[in-house]
Amino acid sequence: MTGTAIAQAIPVAVSPILTRLYSPQDFGVFAVYFSVSSILSVIATGRYEQVVMLPQDDEDAADVVVLSLIVATLFSLILLAIVAVWNTPITALLGNPEISRWLYLIPFSVLSMGAYNTFNYWLNRKKRFNSMSTNRIMQGSITASGQLALGYGGAGSAGLIGAFVAGWLPAIFFAAKTYDYKAYPFRLSSIIAHAKLYRDYPGVSAPGALLDCASVQAPVFFLTRGYEAATVGFFSLAMRAVSAPSSIISASIGQVYFQKISVLVYNNPGEILSEIFRTVKKLAAIAVVIFLPFIFLGSEIFGFVFGEKWRIAGEYVKIISPALLIRFIVSPLSTIFLATGNVRLGTLWQVLYFISTIIVLTALQGKNIGTFLTGFVINEIIMYLLYFYLIVLAGRRVITR
Repeated sequence: MTGTAIAQAIPVAVSPILTRLYSPQDFGVFAVYFSVSSILSVIATGRYEQVVMLPQDDEDAADVVVLSLIVATLFSLILLAIVAVWNTPITALLGNPEISRWLYLIPFSVLSMGAYNTFNYWLNRKKRFNSMSTNRIMQGSITASGQLALGYGGAGSAGLIGAFVAGWLPAIFFAAKTYDYKAYPFRLSSIIAHAKLYRDYPGVSAPGALLDCASVQAPVFFLTRGYEAATVGFFSLAMRAVSAPSSIISASIGQVYFQKISVLVYNNPGEILSEIFRTVKKLAAIAVVIFLPFIFLGSEIFGFVFGEKWRIAGEYVKIISPALLIRFIVSPLSTIFLATGNVRLGTLWQVLYFISTIIVLTALQGKNIGTFLTGFVINEIIMYLLYFYLIVLAGRRVITR
C-alpha cells in the first residue's frame, strides 16, 4: 500500500512542473495514448495473470505465468499488425492526427503492462512485497524524471509518451529477475491444460473488465473527436490531479471495508448493512473536505499550482467534482460483490454503465464543452447511485439467506 501510494503521488507531485514544460496540446496527445494503452492492457493477458495466485503448487503457478506472457505477446503482435495495416483509419477514428506516429508504440506499451502485471502477481504469490513496492516506485520515478528531462529539452508530446514507455522497462526487468526460470522448466502440455482450466478468465472476466475501463476512459475519446487537443489536455489534467490523490485514500478505506465485510459474511451477516452505511459516512466526510474546495475555487487552485494557462482545467474541475465525489464514496464499496458472491450484480452494472456512458457522450459530442461535462456528470451521478443501490441489495441478499 505504501509503495502504491508513493508511486501514485510521484506524477501528481511533478505535475506543477510538467504543466510549465508541456502545452495542453501535448497533454491531449498523451491522454489519448495513455487511454488506448490502458484499455487494451486490461485484456492483453486474457486476465490469466490473476490466476497466478490460485494454483496450490508453484510449478503450476509458474506455468500460468508463462501462459500469461505468451498471450500478452501474441496479443501485442496482433495489435502491431493491425496498426501497421490500418494506421490511417485508426488515427481518423481517434480524431487526433498527431497520435498516428505513436500508434506503433502502443503494442509495446500493452505488452509491457501485461508483463509487469504478470510478474507482479508472481511477486505477490511469493510474498515479495518489498520488491513489489520498489518496482512501483521505480516505474513512477523513471517516468516522471524522464518527462521532466525531456520537457526541459522541448520534446513536446514525445517527451510525455517516450518517458512513459521507458518507465516500464526497468520495473519489468527487476520483477522478472525474481522468477527462477531454471526451477520451473517450460511445460507446454501443462500450459495448455491451465489455459483450458481457467478459460472463464478470458471468456467472462476480460470482457467485463474491458467495458469497465472503456467506460472510465470514454470521455477522452469523445473529447478527442469533437474538440481541440488542448481541451483533452485540460480535461486529462483535471481528472488526474484530483482523482489520483483521492483514489489513494479511497482504496485504503476500501481495503479495511473489504476485510470487515468478508468477516461479517460468515460471523454476523446482520451487521453488513450497518457497516456499509458507516463506511459511506466516513467516505462522505472525507469527500467533502477533498472536493468542496475544487467546486468553489477550482480555477484559482489550478492557476496557482499549475500555471495561469491551466485555469481552464480548474473550470472543468468545478463541473466534474460532484461526479468524482460520488465515485470516491461508492467505488470502494463495490468489493461487497466479491465478498458476498454477487459478482453478476457487479457485472450487470458494468454493462449498464458502459451503455449509458456511450449513449450520453454520443448525444453530447460537439456541444459546448460545459454542456458536455455537465451531461457527463449527471450520468455519473445517476449510475453511481444505481451502483450504491445494487451494493445495498447485495448486502440484503446475505441477510435473507
